[in-house]
Amino acid sequence: MWWDQQFTPEQHGDPYERLWCHFLGRDFPEWGVFWSHHVVPLTNRIVDDFECDHAAKLYIRYDPHIFKGLEKLVMANYSIFYFLARSCAIVSSEPHLFPEDVFIFLRATTENISKFLDAFTNSIAPKFSIDKEKIPKWRDIKSTETAEQILNYRDAFVHCGRLGRHPNLPWEFIPKHSHILRTKEYWRYVQRLSENYRSGLETGHLFVR
Repeated sequence: MWWDQQFTPEQHGDPYERLWCHFLGRDFPEWGVFWSHHVVPLTNRIVDDFECDHAAKLYIRYDPHIFKGLEKLVMANYSIFYFLARSCAIVSSEPHLFPEDVFIFLRATTENISKFLDAFTNSIAPKFSIDKEKIPKWRDIKSTETAEQILNYRDAFVHCGRLGRHPNLPWEFIPKHSHILRTKEYWRYVQRLSENYRSGLETGHLFVR
């Protein structure tokens, strides 16, 4: 459609999209394509005679013909972008304050992936006779090692006490996943962990910074 080439999230997105879209470019190059092809036409951007202020052009049109299933899909897609980009912003900033927030936002990302797949599978796919068996399944994604680690870290940070610290390491650090069960229970366990580690997220007993 004509809007595919006319609008980009870098130039025509909302403030967060313009600020953070570069975080997704390398690993999710199709995100911008989805945005221009499916998000833009739902908004007032395509209304030539729209008379409200510029910010209102970013909002979804009050059009009764907009399919509710597509609106849910776009909402989930935006939420995935928002929480994932916030995680990237925390990791990329210096100093690395509150690294636990990364896992809270990553967990929110995975929850919205579930909503995205549900909307696509149950609302969009039937409209276009798409075989549901060819669509990725949330049950497969949530059982991956990455998704399970995100959940375990998030639960440790949200539902347990503040994780302990090591006297010879920077104030903010994250224990490796293999230690998460003990570190969320005992501060003294963290204090006794070996200092044999490398900087960054490399091998050793701890994720440092």
